[in-house]
Amino acid sequence: MCEARKAGVSQSFTFSFSLLYNVKYSELRLLTVPKRSTKQSQMKKVFKLATYAGIGGRTGKLSSKLEAFSKKAVYVLIALCMTVGFSCKDDDDDGGDSGNSTYFHHSGHSYLIVKELKTWSAAFVDAKAKGGYLVEINSQEEQNAVYAAIQASGISTTYKAVPDGGGAAYIWIGASDEATEGKWIWAYSNTEFWNNGAPVENRYHNWGGKKSGTVNEPDDYDGQDAAAIGLAKWPTVQGIELGVAGEWNDIDESNTLYYIVEFDEEKN
Repeated sequence: MCEARKAGVSQSFTFSFSLLYNVKYSELRLLTVPKRSTKQSQMKKVFKLATYAGIGGRTGKLSSKLEAFSKKAVYVLIALCMTVGFSCKDDDDDGGDSGNSTYFHHSGHSYLIVKELKTWSAAFVDAKAKGGYLVEINSQEEQNAVYAAIQASGISTTYKAVPDGGGAAYIWIGASDEATEGKWIWAYSNTEFWNNGAPVENRYHNWGGKKSGTVNEPDDYDGQDAAAIGLAKWPTVQGIELGVAGEWNDIDESNTLYYIVEFDEEKN
């Protein structure tokens, strides 16, 4: 979207110039902002366009044809280009958000919220390809940090309804009981933390219902083997509550959801 805006601004002004001043569109287009460039190069291109508009262009041909164009209009053009074309964030700009992913940090680790729809298995493979693993949440502090980052990421709490998860939306985490039913492990580290309704060695969990004092998940409804963080209470119907936003649910691993990658070191 950002690049499309920049290209649209560039092409619109170029075409308008060509109509108003009878300059070949192909000639003037050479001076406009390329589809992908740094902000510095974009600025240079805009000011070069201003130069060719009669403030001292390098070729008399273009300069003479645009000599009637006033300095005031040129600077209006520059302001419009800078405001409309450069205001959005490039995918490779510095910062925590880069298009389909958002970085955050906690306790010496980095995390990446990936806003791409994948099954649990595909997300697990992609996390390893990125040099990390599907997030493993081992404390209340880490849970708080992860859920706060999800909330700050701007992901809609209704971005993808999961039918076997009570109609709520979820984000994949790295827990599974696919290998042995009822034995929940963090798949990357192979650490067992839950077994048939009880925590293992008092390890952390945040299954649905924990906040209310009655743990309702995981329930293995229709063979569910993958864990995810709920973005809203489930089920979404009134009068029933098996879990609330931030708690975990077991759902079918074939659902396609966003996911969180964890790294053992801080990344920018």
